[in-house]
Amino acid sequence: MNLLRYSQGSEWTVYLYCQSETTCQILDTLLTCGDTGARMLADLQKVATRPRVSLERDREFSKTIAGTRLLEFRLTTSRGPTPRVSYFFDQNRVIICALALLKKRDGLPPRFVKESEEIRKRYFDAGGLKNAVIEIYRDAED
Repeated sequence: MNLLRYSQGSEWTVYLYCQSETTCQILDTLLTCGDTGARMLADLQKVATRPRVSLERDREFSKTIAGTRLLEFRLTTSRGPTPRVSYFFDQNRVIICALALLKKRDGLPPRFVKESEEIRKRYFDAGGLKNAVIEIYRDAED
């Protein structure tokens, strides 16, 4: 299992699930949608410093996905698709982002939810963070 440590802050360490050593669906999705994707990536950086109670209160940005153990980050936009990133919590203040998509309407496609649940299951079945191959994200500007 491959993870990309995207952000580390005072509250959380945020990891992105990667399909392989060279493929990260979340980055691929968000980096190809211009300013909206850049704003979502910046918000994921900021998540590392937000207390859990702040995330739970901010229903516009973070909410549970009904009927699952998953949550979603979402960036409200006035035009165009809304970036959404499914995620879940692990011990020791860890957030694992599973998948991303761009969505024009409310609601999530069942396939997106199912794939996100499968990633969560694989993550915990594989032993979680201690058994993951972890890379550290480096922005192209670094």
